[in-house]
Amino acid sequence: MDFPSRESLWGLGSAEYQVIAAFEDTVGSLVHELASAEAAGERLTTTTDAAERRLDASDGALPLHFEVLSEVTAEAFAFTSRLARLLWQQAAAYAVVGMTVLDRVVAGQAPLSLAELKPLFTEPALGDLIDLLQADAEQRYAARNDTVRELNREEHAQLVRSLDRVRAGAGRRGLDPDRALGVPLTDLDDDMHDPPWEDILKPIVRLAQQLPYEISAAIQGQRPIRARWTRGEMTSLRNIHRCPGRAATVVEGHLPDTGPARDPGDSLALTVQVCAVHTPPPKAWFAGLVVRPGTKPVLTSDCGLAVDYREPGQALRAHADLWLTPLTGLHLADHDGWPALLAAATAHLRTAYDAETDDHWNTVEMFLGQAAKFSSKGDLLPALAALGHAETATAVALAIEAQRTPGAAADGACDR
Repeated sequence: MDFPSRESLWGLGSAEYQVIAAFEDTVGSLVHELASAEAAGERLTTTTDAAERRLDASDGALPLHFEVLSEVTAEAFAFTSRLARLLWQQAAAYAVVGMTVLDRVVAGQAPLSLAELKPLFTEPALGDLIDLLQADAEQRYAARNDTVRELNREEHAQLVRSLDRVRAGAGRRGLDPDRALGVPLTDLDDDMHDPPWEDILKPIVRLAQQLPYEISAAIQGQRPIRARWTRGEMTSLRNIHRCPGRAATVVEGHLPDTGPARDPGDSLALTVQVCAVHTPPPKAWFAGLVVRPGTKPVLTSDCGLAVDYREPGQALRAHADLWLTPLTGLHLADHDGWPALLAAATAHLRTAYDAETDDHWNTVEMFLGQAAKFSSKGDLLPALAALGHAETATAVALAIEAQRTPGAAADGACDR
């Protein structure tokens, strides 16, 4: 399963996304390295056993081969143990970061800064991990259906039971069980017992790597944005076009003044980061807005990354004007609201662009269908997120069509 895209995690702050992506890369690499080390250890064990049998069956043979293999095997298992210990430390920290960010998203709080996240980068104390796992699953996984929510709740409960057994058994390792709550599990390692985290390693890795998808589900399944949105909050993050250039500057679009002087921050409607080739950017991107030099930093290297701060209805209108209506020929005025327009666009894609057999147009159709479904429930936040995916998928599909048809121009979303 691929790591969620930046667009599906658009509700995360830059620091949150970077930290989670870094932990995903780290834990994923350690999982593969550990599997490789375990396979090497098993192979060496088999070879060493065969050497021992040959030595036992021989008459006066030197034991050199068996002794060297035994030493190599011991070193391989020691390396595997160190890898497993390191994986536990990173996966436990990843799980804590993931649950902390997920709870922040669900609570509708402001994104966490790098300074706030850094204390979570190390292996958590046993008690801190238990406390996070005992949080209310009904609230944490509210965006999930009953079945998935119950599975997550039971997985957490099983981990808590396992960790509590480790706490109760701390006395065998020379530590008071209550004091064990204040230290990381690796502090309980000793040479007389198996590592205390050994049986919990796979479940904590599975939990840690699942949390980005839970965060994405929470972002997409939040309550209708119209009931939550206030001026100045981001409503969508999208790639407004495709370009291999590296973004170097940010351009802002502001709502025109329509009355008493307003605070410049209140008028901010759209920011787009662009490369040198697209500076100044096409006017169509900022239709109806006053263009000004940007004051915000470049978020990523992607030219065309757009952050929309407009009221949800305005943001939907911008999607329709910029790419959806040119692509389908359908207009909001001819339909009974956004759900009807998006449903009609989905049906249009199915026939006009052969979405049933073409994988790329099928992806566009899928995201448009999701947008229609969300908007019909009044959930404009996930509808906008789905439209952002559809816009990017459209750019890809048009670019591929241009390659298939020599001399054809890749118009629309991919060449604006």
